Amino acid sequence: MIPTVSPRGARRALVVLSLGLAAALAGSALAGPAGRTPLDRNGDGAIDRGEAAARPRLAERFDRLDRNRDGRLERVELRAQRAHHPGPRMRHVRKQIARADLDRDGQLSRTEAQALPRLAQRFDRLDRNGDGYLARGELRRRRR
Repeated sequence: MIPTVSPRGARRALVVLSLGLAAALAGSALAGPAGRTPLDRNGDGAIDRGEAAARPRLAERFDRLDRNRDGRLERVELRAQRAHHPGPRMRHVRKQIARADLDRDGQLSRTEAQALPRLAQRFDRLDRNGDGYLARGELRRRRR
C-alpha cells in the first residue's frame, strides 16, 4: 500500500529537502578553504564588526545576527541566518529541486535527479541508505 501525504505535508517535506539539497550542492556561501570565511581576515574563526564592514548589508544586520551579543559572528550564527533568509542562489536551487521532483513526493529519485547534472554526479554519495531516493534525512546529514 502506498502511503498518502497531504499537500501541506508534501510541501513541508519539499522545503526541508530543498534546504538540505541546496546546502549540499551550494556549500557554504561564505566558507573558504579550511573552513575560514573570506571576511575573517584575522583567522580567529569569527567575523567581528571591522571585518563585517566589508559587506554593508552584513554590517547593518550585525547586531540582529549576533545572538549571543559577544561582538562576533560565529559560523553557527551565520548558518542560522542563511537558513531563515536564503539568498538568490538558494532560491534558485529550491526552484530547480521543485521542478525535478516530478511526482511531488518530497524526495528525489535517481531518475528525477538526472534533471540536475551536479546532483546526479553526487547522487550515490548522498543516497546513504542506497534505496535510490534522496530523502530529507540523508540531505540533512550531508549538510553538517
